[in-house]
Amino acid sequence: MDLSNSYNSVIVGKSYVSIAFAILQKTRLGIDNLVLDDETFQLGDKWNTNIGELEKKTLQKLGQIYNIEPLARIDQFIEQNNTLIFLNEKMIEL
Repeated sequence: MDLSNSYNSVIVGKSYVSIAFAILQKTRLGIDNLVLDDETFQLGDKWNTNIGELEKKTLQKLGQIYNIEPLARIDQFIEQNNTLIFLNEKMIEL
């Protein structure tokens, strides 16, 4: 992948939502994005590795609608894990 000198938008974050948004903008609208994954931006860093069934099905449906093969086949790239919730500096595993 080549870096460009200009982008139509900059997306800060490393969650699946950020990546899906960037992919949809590129494939649907041809918008060039720069997605920043920087440790100084701790947005959603405690939940970005877990998605629920609703989120998975939504990403899968977006892949089917917009013909984005990796999203349409998301089941091949993820595995089931326990859910981790962070409350008041404590981690709860479900």
